[in-house]
Amino acid sequence: MAAVSASGSGSHSKAPLGKRVLVVDDDEGNATLLTRLLELSGHQVRVASDGPGALARAKEFQPHVVLLDIGLPGMDGFEVARRLRALASPKATLVAVSGYEQDDQPEPGRAVFDHYLVKPASIDVLQRIIEKAE
Repeated sequence: MAAVSASGSGSHSKAPLGKRVLVVDDDEGNATLLTRLLELSGHQVRVASDGPGALARAKEFQPHVVLLDIGLPGMDGFEVARRLRALASPKATLVAVSGYEQDDQPEPGRAVFDHYLVKPASIDVLQRIIEKAE
Protein backbone atom coordinates (compact mmCIF):
# COMPACT_ATOMS: atom_id res chain seq x y z
CA MET A 1 0.00 0.00 0.00
CA ALA A 2 1.33 3.48 -0.92
CA ALA A 3 1.86 6.01 1.83
CA VAL A 4 -0.47 8.98 1.73
CA SER A 5 0.85 12.49 2.16
CA ALA A 6 -0.90 15.32 3.95
CA SER A 7 -2.36 16.44 0.64
CA GLY A 8 -4.02 13.05 0.20
CA SER A 9 -2.01 11.95 -2.80
CA GLY A 10 0.07 8.78 -2.88
CA SER A 11 3.81 8.90 -2.28
CA HIS A 12 4.47 7.55 -5.78
CA SER A 13 4.02 11.04 -7.21
CA LYS A 14 7.27 13.02 -7.05
CA ALA A 15 6.02 16.09 -8.93
CA PRO A 16 5.35 18.26 -5.84
CA LEU A 17 8.90 17.66 -4.58
CA GLY A 18 10.64 18.12 -7.92
CA LYS A 19 11.89 21.36 -9.39
CA ARG A 20 11.56 22.76 -12.90
CA VAL A 21 15.00 22.43 -14.50
CA LEU A 22 16.04 23.81 -17.88
CA VAL A 23 19.04 22.04 -19.45
CA VAL A 24 20.80 24.10 -22.13
CA ASP A 25 23.45 22.17 -24.04
CA ASP A 26 24.19 21.84 -27.75
CA ASP A 27 25.55 18.32 -27.18
CA GLU A 28 22.46 16.14 -27.52
CA GLY A 29 24.07 13.22 -25.69
CA ASN A 30 24.95 15.32 -22.64
CA ALA A 31 21.50 16.91 -22.58
CA THR A 32 19.74 13.55 -22.87
CA LEU A 33 21.79 11.91 -20.11
CA LEU A 34 21.33 14.84 -17.74
CA THR A 35 17.61 14.99 -18.51
CA ARG A 36 17.12 11.30 -17.74
CA LEU A 37 19.04 11.49 -14.46
CA LEU A 38 17.08 14.54 -13.31
CA GLU A 39 13.72 13.08 -14.31
CA LEU A 40 14.52 9.90 -12.36
CA SER A 41 14.99 12.18 -9.35
CA GLY A 42 11.49 13.60 -9.82
CA HIS A 43 12.30 16.89 -11.54
CA GLN A 44 10.46 18.37 -14.51
CA VAL A 45 13.02 18.97 -17.26
CA ARG A 46 12.99 20.90 -20.52
CA VAL A 47 15.90 21.11 -22.96
CA ALA A 48 17.20 23.77 -25.32
CA SER A 49 20.22 23.46 -27.61
CA ASP A 50 20.99 27.15 -28.18
CA GLY A 51 20.60 30.60 -26.67
CA PRO A 52 17.41 31.75 -28.38
CA GLY A 53 15.77 28.40 -27.62
CA ALA A 54 16.82 28.67 -23.97
CA LEU A 55 15.31 32.14 -23.63
CA ALA A 56 12.03 31.02 -25.20
CA ARG A 57 11.84 27.88 -23.04
CA ALA A 58 12.65 29.80 -19.87
CA LYS A 59 9.92 32.32 -20.56
CA GLU A 60 7.22 29.66 -20.86
CA PHE A 61 8.62 27.09 -18.37
CA GLN A 62 9.79 29.46 -15.57
CA PRO A 63 12.52 27.11 -14.31
CA HIS A 64 13.77 27.02 -10.74
CA VAL A 65 17.21 26.03 -12.06
CA VAL A 66 18.97 26.50 -15.40
CA LEU A 67 21.93 24.22 -16.19
CA LEU A 68 23.71 26.16 -18.89
CA ASP A 69 26.59 25.20 -21.15
CA ILE A 70 28.96 28.09 -21.93
CA GLY A 71 30.07 27.07 -25.43
CA LEU A 72 26.79 27.40 -27.30
CA PRO A 73 26.52 28.24 -31.00
CA GLY A 74 25.67 31.85 -31.87
CA MET A 75 25.02 33.19 -28.37
CA ASP A 76 27.34 31.98 -25.61
CA GLY A 77 26.14 30.90 -22.18
CA PHE A 78 27.24 34.15 -20.56
CA GLU A 79 24.95 36.18 -22.80
CA VAL A 80 22.11 33.72 -22.28
CA ALA A 81 22.57 34.00 -18.49
CA ARG A 82 22.57 37.82 -18.61
CA ARG A 83 19.36 37.80 -20.64
CA LEU A 84 17.74 35.23 -18.36
CA ARG A 85 18.48 37.43 -15.37
CA ALA A 86 16.85 40.38 -17.14
CA LEU A 87 13.81 38.62 -18.56
CA ALA A 88 12.25 35.33 -17.85
CA SER A 89 13.61 34.00 -14.61
CA PRO A 90 15.48 36.54 -12.50
CA LYS A 91 15.09 34.31 -9.41
CA ALA A 92 16.22 31.11 -11.14
CA THR A 93 19.42 29.52 -9.92
CA LEU A 94 21.86 29.70 -12.86
CA VAL A 95 24.48 26.98 -13.03
CA ALA A 96 27.25 27.00 -15.61
CA VAL A 97 28.00 23.41 -16.61
CA SER A 98 30.94 23.93 -18.88
CA GLY A 99 33.86 22.22 -20.51
CA TYR A 100 35.92 25.30 -19.69
CA GLU A 101 37.66 25.82 -16.35
CA GLN A 102 36.26 28.74 -14.37
CA ASP A 103 39.66 30.45 -14.18
CA ASP A 104 39.75 30.56 -18.00
CA GLN A 105 36.61 32.71 -18.06
CA PRO A 106 36.40 36.49 -17.61
CA GLU A 107 35.27 37.55 -14.13
CA PRO A 108 32.26 39.61 -15.33
CA GLY A 109 30.94 36.57 -17.17
CA ARG A 110 31.37 34.22 -14.21
CA ALA A 111 29.61 36.65 -11.89
CA VAL A 112 26.24 36.17 -13.59
CA PHE A 113 26.12 32.52 -12.45
CA ASP A 114 25.22 31.26 -8.99
CA HIS A 115 27.42 28.18 -9.48
CA TYR A 116 30.11 27.19 -11.97
CA LEU A 117 30.74 23.47 -12.56
CA VAL A 118 33.15 21.83 -14.98
CA LYS A 119 31.98 18.88 -17.10
CA PRO A 120 31.47 16.17 -16.26
CA ALA A 121 29.57 17.63 -13.34
CA SER A 122 28.81 15.39 -10.39
CA ILE A 123 25.13 14.46 -10.28
CA ASP A 124 25.33 14.60 -6.47
CA VAL A 125 26.55 18.20 -6.59
CA LEU A 126 23.86 19.09 -9.12
CA GLN A 127 21.19 17.49 -6.94
CA ARG A 128 22.29 19.50 -3.89
CA ILE A 129 22.18 22.73 -5.89
CA ILE A 130 18.73 21.90 -7.31
CA GLU A 131 17.34 20.93 -3.90
CA LYS A 132 18.38 24.31 -2.46
CA ALA A 133 16.86 26.33 -5.33
CA GLU A 134 13.67 28.26 -4.72
